[in-house]
Amino acid sequence: MIDSAFKSRKSNRAAVDFFRETNLRGNGAVAIMRRALQDEDAEVRMGAANTLQRLCPESTIAVPDLVNRVRDPDSRVRYGVILALEAMGSEAKAAVPSLIAAVRDGERLVSVTARRALKKIDPDAAAKAGVQ
Repeated sequence: MIDSAFKSRKSNRAAVDFFRETNLRGNGAVAIMRRALQDEDAEVRMGAANTLQRLCPESTIAVPDLVNRVRDPDSRVRYGVILALEAMGSEAKAAVPSLIAAVRDGERLVSVTARRALKKIDPDAAAKAGVQ
């Protein structure tokens, strides 16, 4: 029902803004945010990542979509995506290889956040990767 309303508006930005301002949850919200992660506008992708973080634990289905954005060209998006993965904890183990790579991100905030997320998601993998 919610999903069809936003398809008719054809606006990922409007969807992200709507879910930021409301406390609606559920699979419809997650599906819309997964689609918004693919938007060409970095602000929309960043908002989608932030919303998926807030929608935990329902949003764990979006782990593959978030993993695909760990290497986003925009550091704000990378940061938001990693925060969302961190919030999912061990449910985001599929993100471990991407997080290990993100530890070497040139943007300090991204790399520090990736370290922290990696230690929360999979402490053993973090230790094996030399993340302290």
